[in-house]
Amino acid sequence: MAHDTMDCAEYGRVYVTPAVGGWTLVLGPWCSPVDPERAADVLAVVTSLSRRYGRAQAYFFGEQGGGSGWLVAEGGAVLRRRSATERACDADLAMGSPLPEELTVGLEEGLTPEDSEDDWESFATYLAPVLAGRLGVSPFDLEPGTPVRGAGFTALTPYAREHGRPATGAYAI
Repeated sequence: MAHDTMDCAEYGRVYVTPAVGGWTLVLGPWCSPVDPERAADVLAVVTSLSRRYGRAQAYFFGEQGGGSGWLVAEGGAVLRRRSATERACDADLAMGSPLPEELTVGLEEGLTPEDSEDDWESFATYLAPVLAGRLGVSPFDLEPGTPVRGAGFTALTPYAREHGRPATGAYAI
């Protein structure tokens, strides 16, 4: 959806999947927990959802070298937010301690606690999809056999409430 139009429609709506593998995914550029312009809004939504449903997560993955980001909240409290995008604001967005899954995946990939911070940072730029799969469901892992219940829909975001509804309506599928 990042290529909707020049009217910033990509921030005005998201796609909400049917329940896949027991999780409901909300997909779209607005959901990035590490975009400095929307990080506070996404943080508020994710913590609210975690109060209601027990656990909620948000991920960013820039497949073309844009890095990774994740936000995991449980019971209304942030367990972890990490930005690994090589932007100056990465450290400002950090919250919580590394999740056990972050460390486990790093060790499985051959990193050790003695490896440099640069090695761990480089590894983290590709970690979001792996963590999503470990902690719930990664969109990259969906396949024909994934259990699906219900129907998906497009929803407006808080950005649309503030800036107006997107003028576009068709997607290239």
